[in-house]
Amino acid sequence: MDRRFDHLGLMVRELDDGSRVVVSRYGGHVLSWTAGGRERLYLSGSAVADGRQPIRGGVPVCFPQFASRGALPKHGFARTSVWSELPSADAGTIHLQLVENEQSLRLWPHAFALDLQVALQPQALRMDLEIRNTGSQPWSFTGALHTYLRVDDVGATRLLGLQGLRLEDALRHEFSTAAGESPDLSRPIDSVYHGITAPLELQGPGASLRIEQDGFADAVVWNPGDEAAAAIGDIGPGEARRFLCVEAAQVQTPVLVEPGQAWSGSQVLRLP
Repeated sequence: MDRRFDHLGLMVRELDDGSRVVVSRYGGHVLSWTAGGRERLYLSGSAVADGRQPIRGGVPVCFPQFASRGALPKHGFARTSVWSELPSADAGTIHLQLVENEQSLRLWPHAFALDLQVALQPQALRMDLEIRNTGSQPWSFTGALHTYLRVDDVGATRLLGLQGLRLEDALRHEFSTAAGESPDLSRPIDSVYHGITAPLELQGPGASLRIEQDGFADAVVWNPGDEAAAAIGDIGPGEARRFLCVEAAQVQTPVLVEPGQAWSGSQVLRLP
């Protein structure tokens, strides 16, 4: 990983098998996961590292709003907030927390605590997100672990396990049922798949992974394609072919969290 992000409070964990994860306190953002001798996450060569704007790539945390589905800034404020590191009993786990602050309260007047635990395991990366209501009034949220998976060629990649699920196609503004073993990843895609209950399988050159999630009801699959990516300032020329976002998400149905209660969700990336 390059040195652009060194000033953003990086934490690193490594295993004897060569696996390595790098997480930034800025955004509670997983920037890199190396396993099986390869980098498994995409991080844009044009990603902004100024500590004010979102970082393109890795695993951004979207909270309390997914995308532009509400009045808050796109994907909420968690990904542009500075998180605190907390102790962890496991040497391979990084524990980060974000609570309400002056900036968040100006945007969203609620008390909360987000706890993100990033666990580096042999041949796997596990991310657990707990969202607690620490205030006196109920509130609801949408969100995601917006995971950018590194691939050699998205057009030669397949994502299995979505067939038969209800999907919302955000590009065509229509709902349908997913047909075929894999969506066509040679074209731009921005789809929300609802009712994820089984692992997904990513297959392709340099891109084979098993993707598991729990708690999150939806999976978002996104790649803008070369033409749309050219208008996105922090995706370099030709880089759209090098990633596929497979996001553990809660989009279609907001989660209501009562005072003193908590919700939790996880995503596990596992080598086959």
